[in-house]
Amino acid sequence: MVITAPDGEWAEQITRELIEHKLVARGHQFQIQATYTWQGKTESNAETRVALHTRQELVDQISSYIVERHPYDVPCVIALPILAATDAYHHWVTDVTTRP
Repeated sequence: MVITAPDGEWAEQITRELIEHKLVARGHQFQIQATYTWQGKTESNAETRVALHTRQELVDQISSYIVERHPYDVPCVIALPILAATDAYHHWVTDVTTRP
C-alpha cells in the first residue's frame, strides 16, 4: 500500500500504530514533492510518502484505519499488487501480520 502524509512525524506515528496492531510488516518513508489540483487550483508542497508492506486481505482494514485518523480531507491511500517476492520475505510479512 502507499499513503501520503503531511510530514514525517505523522507518517512515522501511523506506521508504528499499524505495525503494533499487526496490520503491516514494514513501512518505508521518503520525502516527496507533490503537485496536484485541489479546489480548482494547482498546488505544490512537500509530503512524506509511505510504502506499507502487508497482506492483501488487510487492505480494507488498513484503509479505514488511515482515513479515520488522517488530517487530509481526501488522503492518498492506494494498494498496489506485489507481482513477485522472495519466499523468505513473503513468509516474514505473513508471519508478522495478523491473520484476517
